[in-house]
Amino acid sequence: MKELILKKLEKYFTVEEKTTKEILNQLSLFIFRDQSPESDLYKLAEILSDEQLIKLLDYFDGATLKLPTKKKHNECLLLVLCYFLKEVEHYSWNEIKSLLKLSTKETNSISSVALGKKLNKLNTKLQDKMDYIINELSIDDIKKLVKKEKKNE
Repeated sequence: MKELILKKLEKYFTVEEKTTKEILNQLSLFIFRDQSPESDLYKLAEILSDEQLIKLLDYFDGATLKLPTKKKHNECLLLVLCYFLKEVEHYSWNEIKSLLKLSTKETNSISSVALGKKLNKLNTKLQDKMDYIINELSIDDIKKLVKKEKKNE
């Protein structure tokens, strides 16, 4: 019994070994945090892997990153869900409101009236983008696409 307890304690208290690269990355972040206390890079480093953090730095390279609030992100997800239900699955707006339990007045999330307006605006923007893309196509591009599709059949 004593051995079992000791093994469990030993396993619990094992120190995670870090590679030299990981230690150097952590030290560099510590120095960066000390020199730039207004930056949230150190917080991101706690969430992301070293590889993801490097990709993030490569992509943004000194630029300011503005993230949405949780509420705004949830509103965007709700809008995408409504778009999918309405435009792809062809649900009526009343069916969507019933399914998602949307109210006509403001609740914790966005109102169904405001959501409906945003949905229409999104649909118009997507249609405009689609029209632009279609207008940029040439007859030759379309012919090539049709020939390629026929070969794949």
